[in-house]
Amino acid sequence: MSSRARRGLTPTLAFLAALLASLALGPSPCAGLKVLELNATTLDQAIEKHKKLLLVEFFSPDCAHCQRLEPVLEAAADELVGKASVVKIDSRNAHHLNQKYAVRQTPTMVLFRGGHEIAEAREDLQGFRTTDSLVPFVLGFRGPTVAKVGSRADVDEILADRGVAVCGVFTSEGAPSESFRDLARRLRGHIPFAASVADAEGVRLLSETYGLRGLPTIFVAKRHNYTVEFHGNLEAEGGAAEAEAFIERHGFPLVGNLSALTYARYLARGSDRAYLFYDPGQRETAEGAAAFSSAERALGRVAASHDDVSFIAVSSVATENGRTTLLQDSGLTELRLPALALVSSDAKTSVALCQLGEVTEEAASEALDEFLRLRGEAMDGQGRHVCLAFQSDRADGEAGSSDPRIVPDHDYELHAHHMKAFWGLGESSVREVSEQSHGRVMRRTWRDTLVVYVARWCSVALKLERLLEDLVASGEVSDLLEEELSIVKVDAVLTPAPSLKGSRRLPAMKYVSARYKDFPYWFGGDPTSKPDVLEFIRTHHSMRRVEIPGEGPSPFADRRRDVMEDVVSALGAAKAEL
Repeated sequence: MSSRARRGLTPTLAFLAALLASLALGPSPCAGLKVLELNATTLDQAIEKHKKLLLVEFFSPDCAHCQRLEPVLEAAADELVGKASVVKIDSRNAHHLNQKYAVRQTPTMVLFRGGHEIAEAREDLQGFRTTDSLVPFVLGFRGPTVAKVGSRADVDEILADRGVAVCGVFTSEGAPSESFRDLARRLRGHIPFAASVADAEGVRLLSETYGLRGLPTIFVAKRHNYTVEFHGNLEAEGGAAEAEAFIERHGFPLVGNLSALTYARYLARGSDRAYLFYDPGQRETAEGAAAFSSAERALGRVAASHDDVSFIAVSSVATENGRTTLLQDSGLTELRLPALALVSSDAKTSVALCQLGEVTEEAASEALDEFLRLRGEAMDGQGRHVCLAFQSDRADGEAGSSDPRIVPDHDYELHAHHMKAFWGLGESSVREVSEQSHGRVMRRTWRDTLVVYVARWCSVALKLERLLEDLVASGEVSDLLEEELSIVKVDAVLTPAPSLKGSRRLPAMKYVSARYKDFPYWFGGDPTSKPDVLEFIRTHHSMRRVEIPGEGPSPFADRRRDVMEDVVSALGAAKAEL
C-alpha cells in the first residue's frame, strides 16, 4: 500500500473502484494489499457490498495497542485471503460510524457479513490478539451456523481443521435442535458446531460409530479418537442449560492455544492446567517447528486420557503481559522452549518439567502423574511446587547422555545436587543464601555484593554458576573477593517477586554497591560469556573509589585495614561518650 493510502488520504476514483471490486469479489493474491485503510464513505460501501466476512478495525494512529495490533492484522489478512477481508479506519474521522457501531475506544474490531454486524463476535474480538487465535475465530463464522454431518468422515474433516467439534444428533426438528442452534450462534467462533437433524441414515451412522446411548443427544469429538457424550436429557426442563454447561466444560481441543480470546474460557472452566510454552520465532525454522510439533503431539496423546485437565499451548506473544508471569510462576525460564508445566486450579500445586530434557509423551505422562499425586495430597493449606528432573544414567553426568529418565524429586536440595552433578559442578565456592537473611547482612556490610538469581533446572543459570566458580577458582577476581566483594547466589523460585523486578528472566544478576545499596545495577549481557560477566563486575566495582562532585571522597577509597580502623575508632568514641 502507498504511504499516501496508509495516512488515510482519499484514494483516487480508479483506486476506489479497484478496492470495492476486491472487497466484493474477494482479495486478489497479486493485489499486494493486506489491511486496506478506508474512509467513512468507502467503509459504508464496503460493508454494504461485501458478501464474505469483513473484519474492520477502528484505530487511532497514536494508540499503542493499535500499533501492536497492526502486524497481527497484517499476518491475519494474509492468511484470510480468499476467505475474509480485513480493513481499518481511523476512528477520529468517522464519528457517525463510531456512534452507529458503538465504538468507544481503540482498537475496536467489528466483524460483518452481508451488510450486518455479527454481534456475538464483538466482545471476544476486543483487545490484543495473536494471529493463530484470531484467524480460526474469524473463520468460525464462515458457512452455516451448524454444519451438516452424517458420518465419522464428516466429523474428522472438522477435527483436522479445528481440533474439536460439538455434534448434535436429533431424530427430528424440535426444541432440542433449536436450543443447539442458539448455543452455536453464541459460541461458534470458539467451537465448530455440527449436527445430523431428521436424517435417519446420518443419525444411525453417528449413533453406531460413537456408541451414543440415547437420542436426541450431543457429544464432543476431539483428535486422537477422543469423544465425550452428554448424559443429560435434552428434552427435559433445564436440559438446554445442562447442555450449555456440558459444552462449556468439554468444548476445548485436546491441546488449545492460549490467547485473550480463550483465556477467560479456560479460567471459567475451573480445571487444572498444563502449559506448553513455545517461541513462535523458533517455529519458523524446520528444527524449531519439528520440536514444537513433537511436543504438541506428545501432549495431545496424554491429554486424550485426561480431559479434566486443560492442555494449553502458550505463545510468547499470547497475551500482552500474561505469558512472562505464567512462565515464571510455573518455575520455568526462557532458556529452552518448548517447556511444560502443570498448575492446579487454585495455584497451590505446580510441577515443572526440567528444561534440560525434551517434552516427550513419557516425560509429560510422568509429570502429569506426579502432579495428580501431589494434587491429591493434604498439604494443610501450603503450596507444593516441584521440578521433575532428567537424570542421566551415565556416570560422568555430561550433557547429551542417552536414555534420560524422569526422576520425581521432592527434596529441593537433593534436586540441586542432581543438577550440579549433571553439569559437572562440585561443591560450590559461591555461597547460597536466602533473599531475606542476606538482605539483613547487606544492610550492614561494607563490601559490595554480586547477587546471582538461579533456578535449579535452568541450564543457563547452572552455566553461569559454573562460570562464577571458575572465576573464583582461577583467581581472576581474587583481588576483589579478598576484601571488597562478596558473590552470593539466591534461589529465584524461593524469592519474592518484588526482588526480581529489575530483571525479566533467569538467570538474573545484580551488583549492589555498598555505597548505594538502594540502587543496584542489573546485568544485561550474556550470562554464559566470561568477558561480559567480568566487565560487569569490574565496571561497577570501579565506582567504589570514584570521587563524585558534591559528595566528596568515597568512604571506600581505602583498603579494608583503613576502613576497619575508622570503624573501630568510631566505636571507641561512641563508647567513651557513654
